[in-house]
Amino acid sequence: MRTNQRYVSIDFLRGGSIFIMYILHIINNLMDFDVFFHEENIGTTPLAVIVFLIELAILGGLAGLFLMVSSMSHMISMYKHLESGKSIASLASRQILRGLILLLFAMMMEAVIGNYGILGRIFQHLDGISAVQYDIWRYRFVHMETIHTIAWCMILNGIVQALLSIKNNWKRYTLMMVLYGALALIVLALTPIIWQWINTILPGYPYSQRTIITPDGNPRNIRIMYPYIGFDSIWYIIRSVSFAPLAGYPEPIFPYLAASFLGSIIGIYLSKPRKQKSWKQMRVLVWIGIVMFVIGTVGLLGNFYVLLDTAGFDPVYKLFRKIYDHRLYTSIGTQDYGGGVISPPYVGWLFQFLAFNGLSMIVILLMVRLVEFRGISEKLAKNSKFIRRFGFIAFTLYTMQWIYFIIFFLITKYLIPAVTVTAIEPYDLLSWYWTLAVLAITLLFFYGLTLLWEKIDYVGSLEWWMAMIGFLVLPGVLKTFLEKKKKGEFTKSWWKPLSVQQTFYNAEWISFDEINKEQELDTIHREEARLSSILGWAGLIFFPFSCISLAITVKSLRTKKKSGKEIYQIVLACLGIVLGITTIIVLSLLNLEVLGLDSLLS
Repeated sequence: MRTNQRYVSIDFLRGGSIFIMYILHIINNLMDFDVFFHEENIGTTPLAVIVFLIELAILGGLAGLFLMVSSMSHMISMYKHLESGKSIASLASRQILRGLILLLFAMMMEAVIGNYGILGRIFQHLDGISAVQYDIWRYRFVHMETIHTIAWCMILNGIVQALLSIKNNWKRYTLMMVLYGALALIVLALTPIIWQWINTILPGYPYSQRTIITPDGNPRNIRIMYPYIGFDSIWYIIRSVSFAPLAGYPEPIFPYLAASFLGSIIGIYLSKPRKQKSWKQMRVLVWIGIVMFVIGTVGLLGNFYVLLDTAGFDPVYKLFRKIYDHRLYTSIGTQDYGGGVISPPYVGWLFQFLAFNGLSMIVILLMVRLVEFRGISEKLAKNSKFIRRFGFIAFTLYTMQWIYFIIFFLITKYLIPAVTVTAIEPYDLLSWYWTLAVLAITLLFFYGLTLLWEKIDYVGSLEWWMAMIGFLVLPGVLKTFLEKKKKGEFTKSWWKPLSVQQTFYNAEWISFDEINKEQELDTIHREEARLSSILGWAGLIFFPFSCISLAITVKSLRTKKKSGKEIYQIVLACLGIVLGITTIIVLSLLNLEVLGLDSLLS
């Protein structure tokens, strides 16, 4: 009997997040955007390219999506822990220790083995190793990337869940969700207060620069948020390590702990007994996500409109490219983008948070609705191995991003000069087509790497190292593993904790089709028809929804019972697809100069 239950939607979203991250980072770091977006070129750039690159920037702001998915997964795990009869104290200790292990690895990744640690810097300077700053380990470890935020949220969520679970309150699902919602609001309310408090102690935190003296006696400017080991006092280092999770760059727990709490709410709902789940109840969460997204989007557009009127296009475009960094949308984050110092005037950080985390909620809930609530978990698991592989060792692949800098160097150093007459230096920014070449090679490399690595259950990956350390420090983990192995639930050796066969190929994929089977057939078809219609209307704005709507309707046609709305739904879905394709073609042919709008950007 298989006991390793998993949500395929969570695995798919985790893998999809890493996959999209590579696309975004490679395009953002390697492509020459001035070819399209410089003030002299923007007028002749096809509108389709502008829209596409704007959408990429928006996707880059969805750091909260990965955080929410992580929080969902951890909350489901905590509920399983409590349902098994284990104590609240053991829950808190495990969650805190796991968070601390992840935090230590995140610090090591950021300072030493990651894309911007020592190892990554070496691969960014293969044409001149002497330019590498090997002392980066002395200060980069406090940088607050997504992994650091996840680690801190694991620790805090473990403490919060333990406190809220006293007297079996964890069984009161609605109360728990309301409490987490209230905590999310409190985090958002405290965010500007925390930022201002730290900014009072260290003016300009986290962006301002300060001068330190390196061990070799040279002065160096680094951000004020970084402590420098060997120069700063122990007190300064401790204070910096404490301030970074609160208000550091770029993803501190204020406000991202609120996103984590939102993910926890979804995780609590999915942890309810199966007969207590219904999509009708989850619609409340969807509407919360929609309201957040609409308010945030309107607020951001209003801010950008004001900035365009006062600063011009180029500075606003450069600010928009950094839309992932919410601190730039405050007075603390004002920067000069070539048209004067600018920042959104009206609580831009809050609108940024609402827009992107509202969208993240919608994506997650839509995924759960389309998969688990429709009983197609095993089908998706079978057909999504390519994407899910990127999520199985997500932290390792996140850390190994420096691979694309090696490919970048080889292409600019040897390939482009060999096949073109273009004068290019190593690491020069690339055209669109060469950027796609780096992207394709990188993704193929990682897919091949994961395919081979899984043969030995990813022994040596960062996830493997954390699991091995967990065996040593987490109370009862090794004992539980050995007990399950004795019962035949695990067939691998204790030093192979990442069982690919049991957790990737042969997991027990959770599905709510048992609920559907207990419903009247008319109810099932009515719900499917409703979902298809909603997606069909949404597809008029974003045509991929129309494709999903069409697939659902075609499946309904194969059943004996019909809803009676199939023709209407097919017409609506096809209209959305035709409208989407037509829009792409038209936007490819038009530009601002043709429309006579290029003067508005000057």
